[in-house]
Amino acid sequence: MKIRELKQLLMQSWNLETCSPGLRDKWNEENPSLGQCAITALIVNDFFGGKIMRCMASSGSHYYNIIDDELVDLTVEQFLGEIPQYENGEERTREYLLSNEDTKNRYEKLLYNLKQLIRQFQGKQFKLIDCNGQDYLSDIPGTLGGNKKLKIYGRLDCPSAKKWIEKGYYISNRVFFKNEDIAIAAGYRPCAKCMPDKYKAWKNNQIRKNRFQMCVNQRKENEFILQDSLEKKIILRYLNYDNLNIDEELEKIENCEMAEIVLEPSNKKCLFILGMLFVNGVKIKILNETDLNLEETNKSFSMMPYVWSKIGDDSFPAPDYSNVKTEMDKRVENIKRIGVRLNKIVDNPIDNKIFLICPVRNATDEQRKWIEDFAREKQYDGYTIHAPHLHTRQIDLFGGYAICKQNAEAVASSQEIDIYYDQSSTGSVFDLGVAYALHKPLRLLNKEEITFNEEDLIDIIVKEWSLNEKVKSKALLK
Repeated sequence: MKIRELKQLLMQSWNLETCSPGLRDKWNEENPSLGQCAITALIVNDFFGGKIMRCMASSGSHYYNIIDDELVDLTVEQFLGEIPQYENGEERTREYLLSNEDTKNRYEKLLYNLKQLIRQFQGKQFKLIDCNGQDYLSDIPGTLGGNKKLKIYGRLDCPSAKKWIEKGYYISNRVFFKNEDIAIAAGYRPCAKCMPDKYKAWKNNQIRKNRFQMCVNQRKENEFILQDSLEKKIILRYLNYDNLNIDEELEKIENCEMAEIVLEPSNKKCLFILGMLFVNGVKIKILNETDLNLEETNKSFSMMPYVWSKIGDDSFPAPDYSNVKTEMDKRVENIKRIGVRLNKIVDNPIDNKIFLICPVRNATDEQRKWIEDFAREKQYDGYTIHAPHLHTRQIDLFGGYAICKQNAEAVASSQEIDIYYDQSSTGSVFDLGVAYALHKPLRLLNKEEITFNEEDLIDIIVKEWSLNEKVKSKALLK
């Protein structure tokens, strides 16, 4: 048995009883791996040996495997795009995990479910549909069903499908898929009955695309439309960062799939645009990649966009791994293999939470003291503060990508953005782009110290934004 085949069987074996007790109120069939990491790591160890590892994630401790020096995490999808802190993983023994009575009981239930499935399907072959809509035979049953005529996919226990099958309809059009990615690639959409959230997201996406296409009446210098046989995709192109209106760019970014960019790591206008693209989950293609300093020790905004571009690149890694050349390429390939993908970060503010934009890497001792005193004062007043140098994990094996992801999520969950504005801080400009795209209110903390340059885009934005004024048409990238 291969790892991917084991995962298919596990997806049908996980259930509410095998979920960790503390997460059962959140478990559902659309996220079946939630709360299953420890017992799944034990099962993987049963079949393939290797090491069982433990690291931290946003919800607490998380377990995964190392097999032949390769990271294997069959439950990472429970985090919906978040990357666990693999770099701090520590080995744990089977005895350690099984010393917990609840873990032992859930492991035995999962193992029983898995063995029953294997026994049930042993020696059989199953007809599935591939990503081109063609039939093929598999030793492993499908995890989703579908209607070939209506081009709909859904859960195997869908009540709507069961009702029509019992009446003798639909059987001739019944098909099965290995997983959801294949169903989508074959041109099927989610069932509104058994997958209402995914259907709603699909429907909203169709409406959004249609509305935007109706509004597009001409090709602009920095934008072009790529049409293929399936759908229209909006691709933005940034060859330079002059004469662009920020609000117009944000509207286009919110409706695009990819941006082709000339990356200028020291250009504040470029970094602001990058922040808006990042929080919207837009794929990027770096047109001048060969000209960049992509050494891991480089602390500029070169490596982070490179990692970002590879995560969003459907052609990476190539089937023969010919484009996996550097150590960073290997790390990105590893996390893509376990399901990490780009995703849009949604505004979800928490009452009395403040995100503090401030210099981090090049902050002076005086600035650090001022920021720390401010954070303590606000916490004393009952606020939750997220200051990057205090609360964002600064160790990052992915060239800054994980740091930017943590900060963007913290901005999204904040009610207000406060800024200690350092005009030389590039990281602050990226965070400002994130906050602007999420339409957050901005409060300038050190206004008296700043001499604003009326020719500088970021100075104009910070000044007018902090006064709760809309960035006017003069706030152009000049």
